[in-house]
Amino acid sequence: LKARTTGSHERKAVRVAVEAEDGEVKAMVFNTAGVVGAGTMGHGVAFTFARGGCRVVLIDQDDSALAG
Repeated sequence: LKARTTGSHERKAVRVAVEAEDGEVKAMVFNTAGVVGAGTMGHGVAFTFARGGCRVVLIDQDDSALAG
């Protein structure tokens, strides 16, 4: 497996609303996201997190999927 990470000096955090078991909605903060699979969907998910300021680790078994 190969991995590729985004690089940015200015990091932000991605906030996601999550409903807890008791029904209360809480915010979870992500600074780093890992995405397995660099196909069409994986690239889209990785791009969305990176665009939000998150550091992203993108992993795929095919080296050519991580090129560029």
